[in-house]
Amino acid sequence: MNSIIQCCISFFDVIHLNRYHYVYAAYNQKLNFIKTCLIKKYSYISFLETQNKKIPKKLKKNK
Repeated sequence: MNSIIQCCISFFDVIHLNRYHYVYAAYNQKLNFIKTCLIKKYSYISFLETQNKKIPKKLKKNK
């Protein structure tokens, strides 16, 4: 569990998101979310879209 949070925090820090909101989301999605994170940094955007999550405009700009 610690490794999941560590990955997500460093991952979200890189693109300057509200990391606490997304770490909470990572907790909920756990393995699916972290697997996406490890495969390709920005592929989580597609994952969140398939979960019908709203994507912040500043995040879409990084796509």
